[in-house]
Amino acid sequence: MRSWSWRGELHAIAGYNLFWVVEDLLWFLLNPHYGWRKFNQSQVWWHKRWFLGLPVDYWVLGLMGLVLVTV
Repeated sequence: MRSWSWRGELHAIAGYNLFWVVEDLLWFLLNPHYGWRKFNQSQVWWHKRWFLGLPVDYWVLGLMGLVLVTV
């Protein structure tokens, strides 16, 4: 069993962030009522801000997760 460390804690947070980005994206892509064609700002209105075709939350959490996993 490993002892607690800041590095391990940051990796756990990174995994949590990346999991939610992937889970949310897959929910839309695998859902027969959405898919890629309906995955946009007009159809997915509860994601308020978008950048380059994806919700800003995906960019922020994804980047934060990638940075934390490299620590």
